[in-house]
Amino acid sequence: MIIKIKPIDLNSLEMDEKIISSIDNILKSFGEKKHIILAEKAFFSFIIDRADLFGVNSRRYANAALNQQRELNALTKIVNFYVEVDFSLNKFNNFDISNDDRNILTISADYFSDTKLIQSASIICEDINDIDLYELFSNYFVEQARLNHLSTSFNKVNGGGANTSKVFDKTSDDGVIGLCIVDSDKSHPLGARGSTSKKLGTTKYKNRCRLVIINAHEAESLIPVHIIDEIIHRDTYENHVIDSFDTMKNIFSASLNTKLYFDHKEGFKLKDAITLDSSYGPFWVPALKSTKKFDHLRCVNERACGEDCSCVSFYGLGDTLLEKSLVILKKNKMSSVATKTSESLVMEWLSLGKLFFSWFCAPPTKVRQ
Repeated sequence: MIIKIKPIDLNSLEMDEKIISSIDNILKSFGEKKHIILAEKAFFSFIIDRADLFGVNSRRYANAALNQQRELNALTKIVNFYVEVDFSLNKFNNFDISNDDRNILTISADYFSDTKLIQSASIICEDINDIDLYELFSNYFVEQARLNHLSTSFNKVNGGGANTSKVFDKTSDDGVIGLCIVDSDKSHPLGARGSTSKKLGTTKYKNRCRLVIINAHEAESLIPVHIIDEIIHRDTYENHVIDSFDTMKNIFSASLNTKLYFDHKEGFKLKDAITLDSSYGPFWVPALKSTKKFDHLRCVNERACGEDCSCVSFYGLGDTLLEKSLVILKKNKMSSVATKTSESLVMEWLSLGKLFFSWFCAPPTKVRQ
């Protein structure tokens, strides 16, 4: 992540053990390619000149960071999150969060005197595979923003599905900086959230951890149709599952947003779509009526299931769909994958990719000549 030092005259500060330790830790995190450090030239010059306070490594890291300031300073206008260190805040762990389009976590310098708190920020998801997918979206955002020279650094935390809320609470209670991304489990844009996201509530931040609930039903909803097609025709899926997904592709084409709210793992029944629209408003039924397979059905036209109705099932593709998709996606550049993907899905990628990059961006792995 980006750690920006708020302008300060270090000569005016009492250089106690905690302040020196914080500065050492911040610079070390830059040297270890964990965090990007932004500061005025005077900040780095003070450290470079004070061999009596700072060791060889800290002064070397300060010099390296100083040389990269021109290249990296514009990043705060690109990302939507960064940490600002304010040396004038003298209360340990004092912090404040601005909740505008660009979230800035302002924190006291002595927070970083604890080495465990200067480590790479944590990313919490319901499943480790979700993290891998969001990292790919970050890679795509980096490609589009022409930031390929930068890297990312993060600590993966497996939420364990239903236990994600407990993991999030523990992470935030530990005082570390972290981002938690979870599925909405919504089957309708205006529908109810699932049990996991409900447990996490609606608060954007808890301590120094942020919660983000994706728009889509689940991470699998963000997998391109052509990737899923490749998987189901390559693997041993039964014919009725393949036929069912072919039908869903027609519905996705009729209404692009339907893909975001389809339960790709479990599937659902036609009556579920009708019930959802009855509760939350038109969404599924108009998409169904626009396809020849469903436009003549009484239950679709009357938006009500009859007692003798033999309900149509839209079959799910199982719990391994994301894992199988990642094998393919990791072999390709996301920019190439995007050319075969709907614009609405790509916009979701960019939004999540920017978020991921903002929280976990790291210094260049190689210095550009």
